[in-house]
Amino acid sequence: AGVINLTPETEEEGRNWGRYLVEKFGGEGDVLLVTAQNPSLQSREKGLKEILGTSNMKLTIVGESAGFSAESAQKSTETALLANPDYKAVIGSFGSLASGATIAVEAAKSEAVVLGANGDPEEFDAIRKGGAFKMTLAGGHEFGGQSACKIAAGIIGGGSAPGVAGKEIFTTSVIVTVENNPQSGS
Repeated sequence: AGVINLTPETEEEGRNWGRYLVEKFGGEGDVLLVTAQNPSLQSREKGLKEILGTSNMKLTIVGESAGFSAESAQKSTETALLANPDYKAVIGSFGSLASGATIAVEAAKSEAVVLGANGDPEEFDAIRKGGAFKMTLAGGHEFGGQSACKIAAGIIGGGSAPGVAGKEIFTTSVIVTVENNPQSGS
């Protein structure tokens, strides 16, 4: 039957960040991306650059060599905010990076909004809190889980796996803000 790989389309996730920011800030302002060395995060970065490249938004990237810890993201963000306190947005390209960035933004009393990427319960809670953390991407986990169950049921029932062996099936991410944030515990 082969192996089926359902995975988020990370480059499109980066485009979603970019579209959100261009719309929110009218295509103007400075954006900080806190990231780490990882192919998925680099793919998100590529999508973000594609969209911001069509605007007057300037992207600064930090943390590539600092790893995935919230502490390293916090330090990278603190340093960047000292150099430029006028960032409109700070993006943590992974859940822990967004957490660290949020701590730094709020401690600096910056007006920057923070965006995340994983759609984790902690990120939903941060949006509900009403602080700097304003948006995350729900990376298709629910859709992926539902699809995996349907595919497995079909195979158990004698059907064949969809797609082509060795090819990924990409899931789409949903932008989550205070307007569509799931209720706590859901």
